[in-house]
Amino acid sequence: MLCPPLPPAPLVTNWVERHRYPPSLVCHLVGIPVSVLGVLLLPAMLALASWRIFVLGFGLFTMGYGLQFLGHLFEWTEPGEITALRRLASRRSRQGPGRSGPSSSG
Repeated sequence: MLCPPLPPAPLVTNWVERHRYPPSLVCHLVGIPVSVLGVLLLPAMLALASWRIFVLGFGLFTMGYGLQFLGHLFEWTEPGEITALRRLASRRSRQGPGRSGPSSSG
């Protein structure tokens, strides 16, 4: 028996909604796999102790991330990483000095 496909996760739906402009979408569809490939070369670099593989992996990661940021420039939107860092900073500033989080007791 065939089951109907599951709806996409909210994270995927949110990502698709934020990347509707075609040049931005293309930058992300190319940039994300390039970045992931760069990260996946890290174990090979460590195993072989190869500077060439390190430079290749770092270059691919940087180029992939650059393409994604270029996509956000096309749309005039803030990258998700920047948004997450701003949220984190605002949470920490609301906690006040000397408090480590909601679980700390007074």
